[in-house]
Amino acid sequence: MWARRLAGWGGLLVALIGGTPAIGQTWSGGPIWRPSPVPQAGPGPSDCGVDASTAGAVGDGVTDDTAAIQAALNQGGRVCITRPGTYVVSAALVNAGVLPNASLNSALVIQSNTTLMLGRGVRLWMANQSNCYLMRNANPGTGDHDITIAGGSFDGNCNNQQTNLWVEPYWFGHLMVFKNVQRLSVRDTGTIEPKCFAWLFAGCSDVAVERIGFHHFHRNSDGVHFDGPSERIVVRDLSGVTGDNMVSFTPGEGTYFFGKALAEWGEGDIRDVLVENICSNDAKEPVRLTGPAHLVMENFIIRNVWGSVRDGMGIHLHDDDRGALSGCRMSNILIENISCTVPPGYAQVAIDASGATDVTVRDVWVRATHNIAVMVESKPGSNVDLSLLRIDGLRTMTPVERLVRIGGGTGAARVRQLTGSNWTGSLIPGGVMIDASQPVDAIKLGGITCNGGIFLSKSTASPMAMTLGGLRLVNAEYGFMVGGTTSIDLSNSSVTGLGTLMLYQADPAAKTRVTGSGLTYGPAIPTSPVYVIGGSLSVSNPGWRMRGVFFTAPPVMGDRFFNTEVGVMPWAALGVGRVRFDGVEWIRD
Repeated sequence: MWARRLAGWGGLLVALIGGTPAIGQTWSGGPIWRPSPVPQAGPGPSDCGVDASTAGAVGDGVTDDTAAIQAALNQGGRVCITRPGTYVVSAALVNAGVLPNASLNSALVIQSNTTLMLGRGVRLWMANQSNCYLMRNANPGTGDHDITIAGGSFDGNCNNQQTNLWVEPYWFGHLMVFKNVQRLSVRDTGTIEPKCFAWLFAGCSDVAVERIGFHHFHRNSDGVHFDGPSERIVVRDLSGVTGDNMVSFTPGEGTYFFGKALAEWGEGDIRDVLVENICSNDAKEPVRLTGPAHLVMENFIIRNVWGSVRDGMGIHLHDDDRGALSGCRMSNILIENISCTVPPGYAQVAIDASGATDVTVRDVWVRATHNIAVMVESKPGSNVDLSLLRIDGLRTMTPVERLVRIGGGTGAARVRQLTGSNWTGSLIPGGVMIDASQPVDAIKLGGITCNGGIFLSKSTASPMAMTLGGLRLVNAEYGFMVGGTTSIDLSNSSVTGLGTLMLYQADPAAKTRVTGSGLTYGPAIPTSPVYVIGGSLSVSNPGWRMRGVFFTAPPVMGDRFFNTEVGVMPWAALGVGRVRFDGVEWIRD
């Protein structure tokens, strides 16, 4: 299915199983830009056009090196700082009115066709009370191109910066800001304690962000943050801790901050994005997508995300609680190979974005009892309506409380079609593999093993149609706890465990219909494999074990089941075994 979808992107030639896609392949807008290689071991003399550390920059942690480094950057080309040390940068040029630094409120400014390479042990450190960006591109209005930043580290010194300046140019404590840049590469570097976002990209295309480390603890200190319009983005091999999202995509953010049209943020769609190999060491959330209703995010691949999460979800398709960033249309989203440990009650993959339409999730590993693999819910005032949710490959490493949850939020949530395969889950007593407290119109699953607990709990009165192939219930408490109208079609399925009840139905308005031909039960059969105290039940599945007294719906010709009643007439007279309705009466099959 995804091969067909990717072809629809204009031929994104990415092998989704096995191997890592390389920059230089094709997105919908043309070939992916391939950045020029830079030496990962640090620049040598032959790599530099100008070396700021031999042209006036001291790097002693005391001397203000802003002017010397800016003078090197003004020459363009390949700019290096090779000598290890702490290079102090400040608002000296901003306060002196030097353009463009002053107009951009940035200690340093980098222009088009410039590569900045920092050697090992090189740190750029923001002086106390600088209250400006450490670096911006030179022409955010008209745009820049071909900028590379590699190596070293950038320290925001956030505890000694002012939180916000509510005057132009609206400084929010971002460290590195790039707006309207084409062909931008950031790699092999790290950021330390920015006041807000470490890397803010707005209106950028052909972007590669690779091998970045983060050491952030301040609130709202994102690692990598993209605003629109942006496209053809590769983010990979990130690690560390961030005070907020490690990777965030927000196509229109200016209106979020009190309706201000801020110079820092762009507004427009974000598309054609690959995010992979993200290691969270107690970050707030590894990856988040959120945005306003009039914008679009599409064609995302998010994969290989692992580690610990402090107080959020693993992968979060999100409507913001304040409502300003709600309803962004999200389509063609693939999320795969996720193994995060999140706080109790949180999910590794969470969808509460009311504009999300089709999402595919593959290979989620649940490692903590109170973690959820995939959750769909709504925020106050929003309405999540997913046309398609496909989940392939769920695994539990320990018995869990919930594996997939639909609903539970304060708003309305709905999944039109839930499909998938290859789930293997162990549940704690009372645990649920699929907890549907909000409508799921249709479920089509194959290759599911539910060990313990309850396979499906459906508490909504809305109709649900299930097609299940290869369902294995192993020592489960219940197969199905249902309300409302439910149809269950079973094939190639089995139940083992004397205590497993296939159906629990206590809703007086419930109407359950069981069809299919492939079900084996045993070797032992419980006394009451079906427990119905309300509503109606009809069965046309010869392997469905039940006591005839629980057959509560008027039969139709061809209805059949496996009768286990031995004490109540007339069912006891039929004996234990398969029975069917011939149009007039029940007979042995």
